[in-house]
Amino acid sequence: DPCPKCIIYVVGGQSSLGLCSDVWASDTLCRSWHRMNESAPFGARADVACATVPGNPLCLVVGGGVSSDLHRDFWLSRDLGEHFQEIDMPSLPPFATLVQWPPDLLCVARCAIGSRVSVWRVSLGDGDEAQP
Repeated sequence: DPCPKCIIYVVGGQSSLGLCSDVWASDTLCRSWHRMNESAPFGARADVACATVPGNPLCLVVGGGVSSDLHRDFWLSRDLGEHFQEIDMPSLPPFATLVQWPPDLLCVARCAIGSRVSVWRVSLGDGDEAQP
């Protein structure tokens, strides 16, 4: 099977029952959805940062978010969000955004003091380590 060129993901969020920890994916431009993971290991949260690895839409990176706590962790799935492994890297800044910057990702966040914005380049190798 050829690899899909575009996958849209919905990760976590909030329903009428509370915060969610599920992962949904669509490779049909939202015409149909598949629940890839009912209860991801990072737990229920909203406002997560997520992006696909440049050139590989099957690899999903998820980090941060809020629940009753402010999360600063970083997770990687190499199979459309079915399984995740926590990635060893320094804590994500609060309310970070992840964007593709081929061949890597950029993590963008507002500084704690003032209105400055900081940018980090995150390199994901073949293993499960991220290098900021």
